[in-house]
Amino acid sequence: MTERRISILLLLQRQRVWLAGIPLVIALIAGIAALVQSQRLLAFQAQGVETEARIINSRESVSHSATSDGTRTQRSYHVDYQFETADGATQEGATRVSAGYYRRNDPGDTVPIHYMPDNPDQVMLDWSHHRGGLYFYIIPALIALALAGYIGHRYWRRTASMLRAARGGEARQAKVQNYLPSRAKIGDEPASWRLHWRDETGAEGESLNQGRMWLMAHARVGDTITVMVDPVSEQAFWERDIYAI
Repeated sequence: MTERRISILLLLQRQRVWLAGIPLVIALIAGIAALVQSQRLLAFQAQGVETEARIINSRESVSHSATSDGTRTQRSYHVDYQFETADGATQEGATRVSAGYYRRNDPGDTVPIHYMPDNPDQVMLDWSHHRGGLYFYIIPALIALALAGYIGHRYWRRTASMLRAARGGEARQAKVQNYLPSRAKIGDEPASWRLHWRDETGAEGESLNQGRMWLMAHARVGDTITVMVDPVSEQAFWERDIYAI
């Protein structure tokens, strides 16, 4: 009997391991944004010139966006400032600040400000706002990284189980009971489907996610299929999910 071929890359592809890359990409993007923000803070701490600025005007902006739960209201706060650089030039501009800073300071107040000597347009007025922006990127980056690690670990464990089943597992005959829809949907339809079977020992199992038409082409309800059982975890896998058939 010809030995059936096993491919780790094919196993990963059939499990859609690329899904683990989605949170990894999010972690990478958020991490880069956090790095840029932290470098900006460090640059102002090391090179920024501190002086005093006068708040000319402050304003609150309100925007509305439609969500699945209704309308979401988002508020942002800006102040117009004016200060004198070390060489005596008057510099004016506007910058975004936190809600707390906006409430604490009124037009006409004198406040500390840092500016870059080679580019006075770059200022740091509200440090808490910029530190908050740093955490805004760091926290999602850490969460996405942890999620990617968790998903990747699950894929690795299942792949190892599939390899054990393919190389030294028990072959059992099973009867297809029905097709199970995935929770994820595209429009009103399930994004994918799984075979649900009961084997000759009475144990039940499910296949990897596939399109319903593909499943129906290879195994209809009532058909007998062959499943391979991992001797360690005792999890069963449809032979079409693990072998390069």
